Amino acid sequence: MHIDLFRVALSRIESKYFDLQVAYKQNHIIRERIFCYELYHQLRALSQHLPLTINGEPDKRFHDHINRLDWRNPDFIVHKPGSWHDNTLICEVKGILNSKDTRGIFKDIQTLLIYTNKYKYKAGLFILYNHRMDELTTLLKDKRHKIANTYEYDSVYLMTAESAGDVEGPISLAEVLHT
Repeated sequence: MHIDLFRVALSRIESKYFDLQVAYKQNHIIRERIFCYELYHQLRALSQHLPLTINGEPDKRFHDHINRLDWRNPDFIVHKPGSWHDNTLICEVKGILNSKDTRGIFKDIQTLLIYTNKYKYKAGLFILYNHRMDELTTLLKDKRHKIANTYEYDSVYLMTAESAGDVEGPISLAEVLHT
């Protein structure tokens, strides 16, 4: 499923990509796109000999075989372009866990559930960086009502990277929601 590839790639990301020092502010800021570019770089370096392709932010809008209500731009997909038979992995990434505004996290989880259940992706992976796994699992358990229960959760996995080299997971979403 290539989840281990993501785990290794995450472990190689340097701390400077977790948050960004900027000239106009004393505090660092979190930029998901910068983190994802580095994750993509690490994934490509590790996957040169794989028969599948890793694409970043593929636009699924206007896709002939995807329901209009399901059009999304996932952060990453691992697949064989032009085929539905090797949709191996779909991945979403977030860098901020805000318990007051969880819309982005639950939208991403919903995307993973839709694509693993309806569009033949073998697995979905949600990555949260700058946070620990227990922070993510607590939020998901506390707000489980926000996750559509019309889908199977067994193919969606969670992974966190609190800091450089500190990767936790994967654990299945089903395991989290059913405990």
